[in-house]
Amino acid sequence: MANVEKRGSSYRITVSCGYDTHGRQIKKNMTWKPAPNMTEKQIKKELERQKVLFEEKVANGLFLDGNIRFDNYIDKWLEDYAKPNLKATTFNRYQYIAQNIKTELGHLRLCKIQPHHLIEYYNKLSQPDARKDGKCVPLPVLMDILKEKKGTFPGIDKEVVRSCKNGKAISRQNAEKVCSALHRKFNSCFSIPNSTLSNSTIQYYHKLIKKMLNTAIEWQCLLLNPADRVKPPKIERKEAAYLDEKGAAALLVSLEKEPIQYKTMVYVLLFTGVRRGELLGLEWKDIDFDHAVMTIQRNALYTNDKGLFTDTPKTDKSIRTIKMPQNLINLLKEYRTYQNEERLKLGSLWKDTDRLFTQWDGSPIHPSTLTKWFHNFAEKEGLSGIHVHSLRHTNATLMIASGVDLPTVAKRLGHAQQSTTSNIYAHAIQSADERAAEMLNDILNPSNRRSS
Repeated sequence: MANVEKRGSSYRITVSCGYDTHGRQIKKNMTWKPAPNMTEKQIKKELERQKVLFEEKVANGLFLDGNIRFDNYIDKWLEDYAKPNLKATTFNRYQYIAQNIKTELGHLRLCKIQPHHLIEYYNKLSQPDARKDGKCVPLPVLMDILKEKKGTFPGIDKEVVRSCKNGKAISRQNAEKVCSALHRKFNSCFSIPNSTLSNSTIQYYHKLIKKMLNTAIEWQCLLLNPADRVKPPKIERKEAAYLDEKGAAALLVSLEKEPIQYKTMVYVLLFTGVRRGELLGLEWKDIDFDHAVMTIQRNALYTNDKGLFTDTPKTDKSIRTIKMPQNLINLLKEYRTYQNEERLKLGSLWKDTDRLFTQWDGSPIHPSTLTKWFHNFAEKEGLSGIHVHSLRHTNATLMIASGVDLPTVAKRLGHAQQSTTSNIYAHAIQSADERAAEMLNDILNPSNRRSS
C-alpha cells in the first residue's frame, strides 16, 4: 500500500518493497506535482491514480530511481541495455571492466556520484598496483604440469592451455579456470606482475562510466551526468605500426616460402585492408572472380563464453564490396584449387562450411591461430613491432601515399565516419600534404619552369 506525504505544493508517494539482507526496509518513492489549475477534487482523484500506477511500476520492476546502488545499476545496465544492443565482444569487454568499476564505486548510490568520486577513481587506476584485473603469468611449475598432462580440460579453450604451456600471460578469468581444473591454488600456479593502466585504458573506463550514466538520464534516474564534468587523462597519440612500400614488398617476397593458406591470408589483409574477423568470416560466395570484387558481410569472432561464432561486421559501413587487384585474384584461384584437393583427400571427414580459411578439416579457424602464426613469422623475418592489424594500417597508409582520396580509403576500410580515418592516419595525410605542396611549388615556381 502506497503512503502519501504532502510536501509544499507537491506530494511524495512511497511504496515498501520488503526488506534487504540486513533487515532494513526497502522503500521506493516518487514526487508528483499537480497542475496549477487543478481543483482539490481533481487532485485527490489524480493522486489516487498516481499511487496505483506507482505501485504497479514498483511491483513489476519498472521503477528505477537514483537511490539504487551503482553496482546494482551496472548489473541492470549490462543486462537490460548492453546485452541486447551491443556486439558480443563489446559486451564481454564491458562486463570485464565493470567488475573493477563495481569494486571501487559500486557502494555509492547512483544519485550521490560526484565528479570528485570519478577523479579519485581515475587517479587510483594510474597507480602501480591498479591492475587487479590484469594478465596472469604462468609459473614454471604450472608449465611443467600442463606439459606432462595429455588431452583437453573441460570448459577451457585449448588455446588457453597452449598459452600456459608456453609461459604466455592469460586473463584472470581463464587462470582461475585452469586452477580449478587442476585443483590447485591460484598463487601456486600464477603470478600477477605489477603494472599501471595506460591513459588510453583509463579513458576507456571513463567512456564506459559516462555511457552508463547517460543511460541513467534516459531512464530518468538522473538529471545530470557527473562524468560530463570530469576530464580523463590525455592520450598521447602513437603512430600506428605499418610497413612502408619497401617493407611491404619485402614481406610479399618472404611469403613465397610459407604455407599457401597463411600466404593467402596475408595477401588479402595487405591488399584489401580488412579486419582479422572479416578475413576469417569470408566464404567463397563472397568472392566474385568475374567482377574482381570481394564482399564483406560477416565477422568470425571468439569469446570465452560463446567460443567461436559468426556475427555481423563492426558497423553498417563495414558491410562493403572491395575491388581486388589481379595478383590477389590469381592467388585466390590457386588457393581454391589447393583447398579443393585437401577436401577430396579427407572425403566425408571434411566439414563443408564454405569458409576460405579453415582448420585441417574445413571447420572455422580460431582467430588467435592467425595472430600467433603471424607473430612468429614477423619475428623470424625481423619485422619488429608489426602485427596482424599492422597490415590494415599498411594498406591504408600506402593508399593515402599513392594519392587515393580520403572518402575512398574510409569506404574500403569500412570506417563508420571519415573522421576515424583522418585521425588514425594523420601521419600519412600530413606526408601526402607535404608532397602536394612540393609538387605545386615545382609546377608554379617560375624559376623551375625556366630551368626546365
